[in-house]
Amino acid sequence: MFKKKTSLYCNYLVAFVDILGQKESFIPTKVITRVQTREDMEANREAHRNTILYIRNFRKNFNLYCKHVRSKFSVTRKVPLKKLPAFLKIRKTIIKQSYFSDSFIAYVPLYQSSYHSTSMNGICDILAFFGFWHFVSMSIFHKVLRGGIDLGSGVELDKNEIYGHALFQAYELESKRADYPRILIGEEAIRYLFSLKARTQQFDGQKKEDIDYCQRMAEKCLRWIANDQDGLNILDYLSPAFKEDILMKIPEIGDRFQSLFISAYNFCKTELDKFNGRGNQKLSSRYQKLIAYFLSSAKRNGIAPNIQ
Repeated sequence: MFKKKTSLYCNYLVAFVDILGQKESFIPTKVITRVQTREDMEANREAHRNTILYIRNFRKNFNLYCKHVRSKFSVTRKVPLKKLPAFLKIRKTIIKQSYFSDSFIAYVPLYQSSYHSTSMNGICDILAFFGFWHFVSMSIFHKVLRGGIDLGSGVELDKNEIYGHALFQAYELESKRADYPRILIGEEAIRYLFSLKARTQQFDGQKKEDIDYCQRMAEKCLRWIANDQDGLNILDYLSPAFKEDILMKIPEIGDRFQSLFISAYNFCKTELDKFNGRGNQKLSSRYQKLIAYFLSSAKRNGIAPNIQ
């Protein structure tokens, strides 16, 4: 007999993130012929570096970030011994992930029976990682991301496979509303964070220390979100708050933030010039918007006002 599997319907926060420009990077490897010139082989190696290796780096760094980086810089004071058991429970996190080609899905179930902070930590990590990785992708790997993050109902059909309204919402934000390389935050996710900021109890009997912690973490996350030029909510990864909370606490980034910022900006300018030269107005307009975000962020971070 087959064991019947039960499915838990609950609310999830889901991030759907896509790597843009992969199709163009793959062009040299449409068909691998038996006889290849040295130029063919070098073109294929370059395509491999720009596609497969980057995707592997993306996935690897997500796991490394969740396992090591947050635990390294989030605890800033010693915890009294008698409070340590509760502290360790509050500091636990849960994030699940799945992949499809060059798309990345990360999600957090919001149903917790003892400490809601487990979910809140996962949400904070998702926002922190994708903001950090988008900045690194542009400045170091010369890649751009586009994504959507929202909250809704869902169910796990299988291990690391989310299905339902939450996934559809996140996907629609990425594919239909984001337009240019940015990560949109949906209205339901915003409402949820404000409810935590207002200390709304997430389940009967929720402990005070859990409510306090979720409130602080929600306030932090809301500082990383801003209204973009079109009024939509974005993950503001170049804001002074995100820079201070995340980027400056990663030595490889914080020690050279300004040079990485300029590198990312120059990459965006190069892409704009490329698409202008091809007469591709659709992609040109996207990079114009991304450059506008960098220019406004340069002023906020005190970086070379004459960068343009």
